[in-house]
Amino acid sequence: MRNYTESNRSNGGGMMLEAWEICERPEVTVAALAAFEEARDGLEGAIGEPFALLAQRHSADSDEYRMLFKALYRKSNNEMVMRYELAEVVKHATGKAKFKMIAGLDDEYAVTSDNLTIN
Repeated sequence: MRNYTESNRSNGGGMMLEAWEICERPEVTVAALAAFEEARDGLEGAIGEPFALLAQRHSADSDEYRMLFKALYRKSNNEMVMRYELAEVVKHATGKAKFKMIAGLDDEYAVTSDNLTIN
């Protein structure tokens, strides 16, 4: 998995950094972020694919999806850390195990209502 940071703009990382900055804007909508995901299909790793699928399958306000998007692109060299952070953000944003599965992750580590603990 790639580490999408400032240091790898030459191989697509700049696109992710720009997306992160766009997420900070209040006018960004779920539809806009999902469209962005569709446009990035050439990047290796495709860690953002679950976001587009979630946006299509579930209704939620744009703040919730902005949080999910940030979790997907948080700077990290560790794929497992990224998956863990996504689970934590889903928990925080929804307050319940709202998503049966985050599509696109390996089944072993996928976030499901069975393994997402809500305190």
